[in-house]
Amino acid sequence: MVNKHPKFLWPATNEKLWRYVDITKFLELLNSKSLFFSRADFFNDSFEGSFTAGTIKHREEYMLNYFRTDWKPERERLEEAAKSKKSMAINCWHMNEHESAAMWDLYSRQDTGIAIQTTFTRLYEVLNKSDYKVFMGKVDYIDYDKDLFDWSNGFVPFLNKRKSFQHENELRCIIWKLDGDKVHEINDGIKVHVDVNILIERIYVSPKSKLWFSDLIQDICKKFGYSFSVINSRLDDKPLF
Repeated sequence: MVNKHPKFLWPATNEKLWRYVDITKFLELLNSKSLFFSRADFFNDSFEGSFTAGTIKHREEYMLNYFRTDWKPERERLEEAAKSKKSMAINCWHMNEHESAAMWDLYSRQDTGIAIQTTFTRLYEVLNKSDYKVFMGKVDYIDYDKDLFDWSNGFVPFLNKRKSFQHENELRCIIWKLDGDKVHEINDGIKVHVDVNILIERIYVSPKSKLWFSDLIQDICKKFGYSFSVINSRLDDKPLF
């Protein structure tokens, strides 16, 4: 089920969400009826789950001023906290009223790319029926050289990314395999069963795809028992003048 948390800021209930995938990942969703939550340390961003320089400095000063303690043990605690990536599973969505040309280029094979469009309400509904404890929230994009964030909560490093990724405008769904103070390392990720009919509002096919591709996707959906609207992206339409 979805759990509320003060560190997780929700978008508007009618916020449009997009997930850009290639056809293999789309077929996997239809076949398994599951959303895949990837283990956090498998993402390409090496800063995933890390602390900003400002946060580390602030934490060091705090420990020295209030506890008169050596910084070295605290550094070791930070390194231990970084290991939480192996117990954190994340599913990502792009927030946007419209399609994103950048997201098409980055996260799907252009000739066989698919964008799954849903809303925050729909995503919340399907995840709220899960047996997993799921947290949902918007990512904040900050300066990792200057800015700092709350270092007292283990979720916070995973709700912040560098400004270079601001184009992702990301909503994150997070599962943390935590039992008290004990973390449980997961494998490559977690599959969360969802009602695909509720989840998907529309399907868009890549502006780079051939004309037959949308017909193929429509046929595939029908064979799996779905009747989603399949829309050809118009990002590559010719201008009127």
